[in-house]
Amino acid sequence: TTADAAYAFVAMTNVDRIATVALGATPHVVGGTELRLFDRGPYGTQPTALALSRDASRLYVALTGLNAIAVIDARDPLHLHRLGLIPTGWAPSALALGADDRTLYVANQNGLGHDTDFVGNPAAGIEAGAVWSTLQRIDLAGVKLADSTRAALGAARNVVAVPPAMPRVLHNVVLIVEGDKN
Repeated sequence: TTADAAYAFVAMTNVDRIATVALGATPHVVGGTELRLFDRGPYGTQPTALALSRDASRLYVALTGLNAIAVIDARDPLHLHRLGLIPTGWAPSALALGADDRTLYVANQNGLGHDTDFVGNPAAGIEAGAVWSTLQRIDLAGVKLADSTRAALGAARNVVAVPPAMPRVLHNVVLIVEGDKN
């Protein structure tokens, strides 16, 4: 919520939007902004977490589907304005601002992805397919939004083709159907 508790911001993950909610006697949506990359573009930026600066001038939004943080000008809560992007690790899902509003902490739920050298420890309940999350510390004073936006968009455009891990020839297919016994 804003410092005066007049407004709250809500991440609408499935429709790639941030809504501004007036917190009067009857809370209601009064504004917001679209977070898709371009007008009528595909959905998928997936805003999941928010952090508002103490003076309510900047709203930071974790975009899980884009592996980036959206930086929003929130000085006018009714008319949010997108300023740029900051690239992150894989699937940012939680944000926190430091007490000085100069440091942004980002929890990336998939962090570095699957560690192919990790064999696990079944006795301790640790699976070999573990994914390591990461905590990222971003010095906001050192971020040049024009450069970081280009970097975030450049990373989003890289397509890595991975062949499916399926056998080339299927020898048998078994289908078991169990019906109702009544």
